[in-house]
Amino acid sequence: MSPASALPSVPAPKSASAETASVSPAHWPVQTQSHASPLPETAAETPPAFSSSELMQGHRTIAIRHNGITYRLQATRQGKLILTK
Repeated sequence: MSPASALPSVPAPKSASAETASVSPAHWPVQTQSHASPLPETAAETPPAFSSSELMQGHRTIAIRHNGITYRLQATRQGKLILTK
């Protein structure tokens, strides 16, 4: 018995309809997804920036309210910021 005869038989593919026959994979649109956000093109698109000293105003901890929820922004001794709910 040869190795080819040991394989199960596979039915032949069904013929494509006239509607799908004209569309081949080479014509399918390719969708790519970029995980990096594009850089702003103009200064108007640049988001506003605030220094942490402007936000903290000498305090180590401040409260920030957003959509009815209060968050806590804390400056650590190592100079890092921690935002918690």
